[in-house]
Amino acid sequence: MNANINNAAKLLSELDVALESINEPDCDMLQVANTVSRACRFLVSTLDLAEKQAEELREERDDCQRIIEALVEQNNTLQVDLQIILEFLKENKIDISYAVKKTPQKQKPNK
Repeated sequence: MNANINNAAKLLSELDVALESINEPDCDMLQVANTVSRACRFLVSTLDLAEKQAEELREERDDCQRIIEALVEQNNTLQVDLQIILEFLKENKIDISYAVKKTPQKQKPNK
């Protein structure tokens, strides 16, 4: 990434010098044209790379969205399952309080 930024800065500097030299009597128009051409090719390749990266990011976003949707569906299913289990326990008067581990409370330090 840094290399691309450095290349872009160098190319822009060359392009600036080339474009400023157009009005000079000893201007090498071929050199100006070559510099402009290189700048255009660089821009096109940078845009192509940006488009590829954008597509990859869209695909990753879509994958994440599918995962989130699957997790939401799984959560909903688990909630329904839990509700069915709780109703079964209630209807059959099954006491599970002995199986529920209570978290120990923090004791205050003695002074």
